[in-house]
Amino acid sequence: MIRRPPRSTPLYSSAASDVYKRQKSAALTLYQSWSSPVNGGSFTPGGSDYAAFAHDDLPYFTVHAFDEVEKEWGAGSSPPADIPAAAGKDAIFSMDKTRLVVSTASNANTLWAYEFTTGTIGAKSNPASAIVQDINDIDFSTNDNALAVAAGGGDRVYMYNVDHCLSIANFWTILVATPADIPTSGGCNSVDFSPNSDYLAVGCDQAPYLYVWNITNGGSGIPSFGSKLSDPTPLLPSGPVSSVQFSPDGTQIAVATDTSPYVEVFEFNGGAIGAKATAPGTLPTGAATGVAWSNHNQTGLNSLAVSHASSPYLSVYNFTTDAAA
Repeated sequence: MIRRPPRSTPLYSSAASDVYKRQKSAALTLYQSWSSPVNGGSFTPGGSDYAAFAHDDLPYFTVHAFDEVEKEWGAGSSPPADIPAAAGKDAIFSMDKTRLVVSTASNANTLWAYEFTTGTIGAKSNPASAIVQDINDIDFSTNDNALAVAAGGGDRVYMYNVDHCLSIANFWTILVATPADIPTSGGCNSVDFSPNSDYLAVGCDQAPYLYVWNITNGGSGIPSFGSKLSDPTPLLPSGPVSSVQFSPDGTQIAVATDTSPYVEVFEFNGGAIGAKATAPGTLPTGAATGVAWSNHNQTGLNSLAVSHASSPYLSVYNFTTDAAA
């Protein structure tokens, strides 16, 4: 989406949809694979030397080394002594790369925090205040003091205060109070902190589909939910949101939906969800399952990748952001 004064046509371009076809390269081969579906995962931040994948079958998550320079996969880490008790739904590293948190399908323990040191998965801990729901997505705040959760039921949106500087046994501190305006039906599928952790975006199954809350102490101290922002106007997302992510400069929110046009971007400025961008000239070929911005060019030309259910399964669009509203 192009965002610059005057802000009237935040567009993808059909030319950009042609560019992405030239930019995609060959898929990388994993040296250690598994037969069950992968539900989520992430690379280590600030230099991708490892990636974690959460999947349906034992051991429910797998960690692989990754050479970011050569773009090659390395060996997989040995599973921990204590593996999760149900199918993995998501996996994320703390910003300092010393903790790995895995979320799972509904059972007595749905969140598992592990020590992580140079590719070795160590001791684990579970929060005392458990969420007995499918934990579909998780995200760390900027300074690792908060962990946000999107769940398939219950209050649907949760947040823990965590402390990566303490021993793994004391990693989980408290489950903070849920927001006043929680989704009242369906489930929530995706959660993402804004770049400065002042806001939290959540994508859900039921209208209005996209929720954004103010967050107090998202970067340090004990975090808490503030007020919910007004719903997007004049247009909500087209349907249930499977994935949501702020742009690197915090001026846009991208969502993946199961309803055409499948990928949508909303302007975000001054704590308000603004206009929806015009859909790309060439749409993804089916229900979208994920969105991800490139981390380059904090403001300006970016790439927005969309995974979807039909071939070619991945579409990448050029998109220009502009922090000057």
